Amino acid sequence: MTKLEVAAMKFAEKNYSWLKNALPTIAAEKSFIKGVEWRNNNLWHDAQGDDLPEIDREVIVLTQPYHLEGSEYAISFAHRPCRKGYLGKSLVTGNIETYYPETYGKGGWSIPDVKYWLDVKFPNE
Repeated sequence: MTKLEVAAMKFAEKNYSWLKNALPTIAAEKSFIKGVEWRNNNLWHDAQGDDLPEIDREVIVLTQPYHLEGSEYAISFAHRPCRKGYLGKSLVTGNIETYYPETYGKGGWSIPDVKYWLDVKFPNE
């Protein structure tokens, strides 16, 4: 029995032990397993697509700089900065100025060449 099957069985026993009929428990186990399989297959998202993390949410990303083109990726942290800009004091002039972050790609990432992003909350997952 795999770890996933054991976890599904424990979940079903804990949450459906009050049922007399075994069929709902078996259905719960199968649903649990299908849910885990779906999640595992949908963790990584296209960084230039429409399914992007919220602005300023730090995520793990895979980048593919031009010198690594092919099947090699580099792993990093990135976010999508707010494009509205922010106020800050210039170290040169001492004046309060509006600064706009540089963004990259269709997704507006904080670093260039982001190809995929990982949809997990860390450090918990």
